[in-house]
Amino acid sequence: MGLAVGQGEFATIPRPSGSGKTTLLSLIAGLNQPTTGCIPIGGRDVTSSSAQQSVALARAFVFEPDILLLDEPLGAVDRKLRETML
Repeated sequence: MGLAVGQGEFATIPRPSGSGKTTLLSLIAGLNQPTTGCIPIGGRDVTSSSAQQSVALARAFVFEPDILLLDEPLGAVDRKLRETML
């Protein structure tokens, strides 16, 4: 799979439940390691097999990372408002 998102861009992955979106975000966040390939962010490969989800969340707020991953951030928003926001 190839995916390129530029700095300041907003990207969504509209796929059905069970298609691997959460797994993809876990790989990008460094919570899991890919069996093949690499995940470069900001010119460096993401590797962090021992990281916990809470550490990744803290990193998002403290270190202002190059990328912020949110799994279904608008899931609790009603459809009409969600469509307006996107």
